[in-house]
Amino acid sequence: MRILSILSGVLLSGTLAAQTLLTPAMKEVYDDIYKLKVDRAESRIDSLQRSGAAQWSLIYLRLTHMYIQHMVNEDPGAYEEDRDQLESWAEYLKDNDQSTTEEYYMIMGDVYLQMASVEAKYNNRWSSAQYALSGLNILEDGLDDYPDHKPFYIGSGLLNVAIGSMPDSYKWVAALMGYSGDVQSGLKQLDDALRVTRNAEYAHLRDKFIFVNAYVKHQLDSEGASSLRSYGVDPSKNPLHAYLEAKILDSKGKNDDLISLLENVQRLQGRYPFPHLDYFLGRAKVARGDRNAQQPLLRYLEANKGKHFKKSTLRYLNWHYRIHGNQRLAEEYRQRAIREGDDYVGADLQAMREMEAPPIPIDLLLARLRFDAGAYQQALDILTAELYQKLVTEEHLLEYHYRRGRCYQELVNRASAIRHFKACIQYTVFPTTYSRVNAELQLGILLEDTDPSEAEKHYRHVLGFSDYPWYEGCQQKAKAGLDRLDG
Repeated sequence: MRILSILSGVLLSGTLAAQTLLTPAMKEVYDDIYKLKVDRAESRIDSLQRSGAAQWSLIYLRLTHMYIQHMVNEDPGAYEEDRDQLESWAEYLKDNDQSTTEEYYMIMGDVYLQMASVEAKYNNRWSSAQYALSGLNILEDGLDDYPDHKPFYIGSGLLNVAIGSMPDSYKWVAALMGYSGDVQSGLKQLDDALRVTRNAEYAHLRDKFIFVNAYVKHQLDSEGASSLRSYGVDPSKNPLHAYLEAKILDSKGKNDDLISLLENVQRLQGRYPFPHLDYFLGRAKVARGDRNAQQPLLRYLEANKGKHFKKSTLRYLNWHYRIHGNQRLAEEYRQRAIREGDDYVGADLQAMREMEAPPIPIDLLLARLRFDAGAYQQALDILTAELYQKLVTEEHLLEYHYRRGRCYQELVNRASAIRHFKACIQYTVFPTTYSRVNAELQLGILLEDTDPSEAEKHYRHVLGFSDYPWYEGCQQKAKAGLDRLDG
């Protein structure tokens, strides 16, 4: 069930830690864990163990310490080796503390949701669903017993947003769990949870609640997501924050800033490796046309022992060598992208379909990369009327109008963006492409204020498509748009 992967991305931050059960020294360990200073965290946990610290809290720290490593690495074999230990620790925590304080509910909710997210990451879908249900249930129980304990709102807010924006094809999951969701209520709860961290009592939760708040808003509206710096966080000091900031910068076309951020994070001393940052860095350097863009992509391939994002990485290597004129290596990576990895995540499904299709004309590819690098006018300069006359297939004509529409949208030329998006959706291609559906989504966004009924029509059209890359995210954004119109 891909919805569990969606939830796992949102739950990556491990936000629900019951910090008041931890001593000040334990809080420092927890902070180290989420800054990926895992060697120092492990040493400190061992020192606390020798000093006779409470076993229950130490096991929670050990579980979180192991969890975060498996969430950021790309090694299914290593996870299988540690899986029994994680399950044993989760069982111990459930069975060896009988308190029902706010802190107990929160820490057990965190444990179950961590287990759900790491199980989903490694495709253990049934057990992930069971852990997710247990986590959501215990957080609901905590909220029932302590309705004024606003830190709980981070969990109920996530639940409302995740279920409320769930694609229609997953509604049976919500029915099975017995939950309904409301996106706008969920967003308000997330804001309330973040606001309470201004109080000294909950200040230790602030960085983690910021992560969740920004992540959820980015998932629902990538164009409107704020930089983590607007929350008072410096993402260059924490690889997890850098991961989210890179996603936000990518969505805003701030390619040079993204490269600078990730290169600075690579220089942090004592951090645990986070291979996905190399994937982000390689993509950005390909978009900019760097001649050494293959280096971080090859590092990612070497570190990635799993199958996710492999096809996408190989596709970027194909593009890198195409634009630099090395057709032999370009073809080698095209063939590898078809053979290796799987198509479970949207980036890989997109890569597979693109590598199996006839190669995109080089000018369309260059325009796409210039767009990805945030060079919107340069992309438009490539997308000339002369190029349009040379295009033959509907797929390439659709891409031409889509890319011009996106460029004009970023350049705040609303009328031209709408005109090209409307031209884009006139084409019917099979299989359905992300560009085709996202054009419809962007029309909804652009027309919300001036023509709500037309915007609603486009949002509902988005919900009618499903067999294309990243359809869950598009449907989430369309549902969020419909909620805004209803509000």
